[in-house]
Amino acid sequence: MKRKTKRNEILRGYIQNNIREIIIISLIFIIGIIFGIMLINNTKEDGKEDVETYINQFVTNIKQENSIDKIATIKSDIKKELVFGIIIWVAGSTIVGTPIVYGIIAYKGFCFGYTIAALIAVLGAKQGIIISLAGIFIQNIIFVPSIFIIAISGMKLYRSIVKNKKKENIKIEILKHTIISLFGMGGILISCFVEVLISTNLLIFFAKYV
Repeated sequence: MKRKTKRNEILRGYIQNNIREIIIISLIFIIGIIFGIMLINNTKEDGKEDVETYINQFVTNIKQENSIDKIATIKSDIKKELVFGIIIWVAGSTIVGTPIVYGIIAYKGFCFGYTIAALIAVLGAKQGIIISLAGIFIQNIIFVPSIFIIAISGMKLYRSIVKNKKKENIKIEILKHTIISLFGMGGILISCFVEVLISTNLLIFFAKYV
């Protein structure tokens, strides 16, 4: 009980201390989601047919391939997602890197919105939402906060550098940013394992009913 209380206090303190950055990053992510949804809704018929073909093929493959090379998939996911984490970390460590951080967050939001909107458009609301919950939401409950943590840390570092240009203080702030980013990377790694070991199995299960 004490551990839970302490954890809640730490979380509450983190949110209070970083509320401005959390709001900015969240808004950028949401804007990315909206653009992803808008793109699907405004896609021409030829484009919609391509999306429909791709998703139907994807569902068919899941139904037919009950055996998936999970080790290879985990390796691929880790390599792909860690690249985003590393770019956010490095970009956040530089004064000119903030736009890059914003761009990556917006891009991830765009992918999130586009994928869900495409699934719903092709499979229908009920089935699209089920597949989205099974294949996208679970790992992103961990992944999205993880990249947010790295991005927010980079924003805090930028503000610290601007306010205090003493070399020693900057070194300390960069070290803090690196440590926080490593925690975020750990979250990204966990999300990759969740995606392959949990989300993939849920997709295989629910795809039978699509």
